[in-house]
Amino acid sequence: MKYLKYFTFLTQEEIEELADKVKTQPEKREAQRRLAEEVTEFVHGKPAVVEAEHISAALFSGDVAKLTSSEIEQGFKNMPTVEVSSENKTLLSGWLMLHLLNHLVVKLVRISLTGLLESMVIR
Repeated sequence: MKYLKYFTFLTQEEIEELADKVKTQPEKREAQRRLAEEVTEFVHGKPAVVEAEHISAALFSGDVAKLTSSEIEQGFKNMPTVEVSSENKTLLSGWLMLHLLNHLVVKLVRISLTGLLESMVIR
């Protein structure tokens, strides 16, 4: 609640209402959302809030097909990236294949052992 007091122009009543909601329904994160909305609007304007909410909803729901190319670009603009040389791409591809193969083998062994143990218990 202290950040709402420091960084927003919300009234004391609005902050108290959000504090009550945090106590009764913390999973909804209403105070954090409101803080993000208020600060984003103050720094970037209302259109940025609408865009950020739209992008966030699409990313968290997995429905990225409804995003435009500029929204996707905006959503991933500050995402950390790494440039990989063509030589390292080959190494990375090999490592990735070994990693995936390892996971597959582990799963197959678990399935086989589970089946074996179940057949031993049933008999």
